[in-house]
Amino acid sequence: MWKIIKEELKELTNTKWKILGIVFLLITPMLYAILFLSAFSKPIHKFDNADIRVTSLDIDKKTNKPNEISSTIAKGMVGTHDIDVHIDKYKMTVKESTEIYKNETEAKAAVDNGKVDGIFIIPDNFFNDMTNAIKNIIKEIKHTKADPKYKPKITTLPRITFYTSYKNNYVAARFLSMRADVTSLKLEFLDNILDKTIDGLIKVGIPVPATIRADINNLYQTSRNKFIKYKAIGKDIGDYGNGLAPYFFSIALWAGCIMSVFMYKNRRIGPEAKKAVTFKNYFSKTIVWVSTAWIQAILMISGAFMVGLKIEANPFHLFIFAMFVATLFALIVQAISSIFRVGEVGSFMVLILLILQLAVSGGVFPATMQEPFWQKIAPIAPFTYTIDSFREFLASPNSTVIWTGIWPVLLFLLFIPLSLTINFIADKKRFKKYGHYTSHDPELHNEM
Repeated sequence: MWKIIKEELKELTNTKWKILGIVFLLITPMLYAILFLSAFSKPIHKFDNADIRVTSLDIDKKTNKPNEISSTIAKGMVGTHDIDVHIDKYKMTVKESTEIYKNETEAKAAVDNGKVDGIFIIPDNFFNDMTNAIKNIIKEIKHTKADPKYKPKITTLPRITFYTSYKNNYVAARFLSMRADVTSLKLEFLDNILDKTIDGLIKVGIPVPATIRADINNLYQTSRNKFIKYKAIGKDIGDYGNGLAPYFFSIALWAGCIMSVFMYKNRRIGPEAKKAVTFKNYFSKTIVWVSTAWIQAILMISGAFMVGLKIEANPFHLFIFAMFVATLFALIVQAISSIFRVGEVGSFMVLILLILQLAVSGGVFPATMQEPFWQKIAPIAPFTYTIDSFREFLASPNSTVIWTGIWPVLLFLLFIPLSLTINFIADKKRFKKYGHYTSHDPELHNEM
């Protein structure tokens, strides 16, 4: 038995490239663990870094400019707010007050397109509605004090809306919605708004009782936590399985291409392959790779529907798009693996790329909620774009976003001419030396 082990070890270490492959094999789990632990360290607390904005759409009808009090209220919401969720303490940071949105549609579009993770919207006519509400409350309080048997009518306060997007990132939307819906946060915002509104009333000469704040708190103690209305853009797709489907699709298609590296060697085997020039040999393999990727994509989407995948888009379009992504991945993986003419090295390169993309692509948590280092890497990961495009199929699909959002992945096809150039030079050198492009076992000729 020991002799067999010795022979195996000798075979596995008879070239420097095989030794390098063994090294990659040994360190792969370590790389996987390090990347994930560093990228997702305390992921729930990373929601403190979410890009949350507040905007006031309240326009003063006399000046046709943003209402001064409502703008002050919006600025007062900016900052880091402590919130309690069960036994845990978290934070929600509103990073900026902005007035760049002309209406609610534009504000929602910013969330829907992933420009911000969430946004609080102070609606038009907010200050006037708040002023009228407080005036009515003052009347009800006076009436109650004059007649203890009188039951005051509850005045409806105007609401602020918090928007986030299931489609942009399902997991993030779930957590952000829970934070925006926390009573302590709503009460903090309401206290700020009452203070600013009452100050505004006093400023314009409207008499306000000194005890108005306490009176309002007593009157609305059971309903004031409904002050913020939460809305998620897109249909709630119901579970994390559907929400994470774009992430799993990208992983599955890339993993399928990795298997192709192992199955379809870069070696030329057979008399026709020996005679074929570099480009003919390369693209003949490309046809096999892409055909395999198409079958994988069709089976993957079919299997997803079988286990309950729900989308709002046309299912046929999802099949077509999955085949398109599979084609891109097949071309990229073939090019990268072919650059390294010893197959083991190429397969480890694309495996390491997979591990890196799992950590930085925003498949589970948005890149904005990860460490700054990973945020910088995210734009160069193909998964970043394929995941965003796949998400469009889940809720409120936009075909323009689907197809235009994936174009940066096309830049990775530049590996194809690089791979062809390296293979062409190596083939030319080998033909000059041996009279043909390859042998059955290229390692006998020390190709690298």
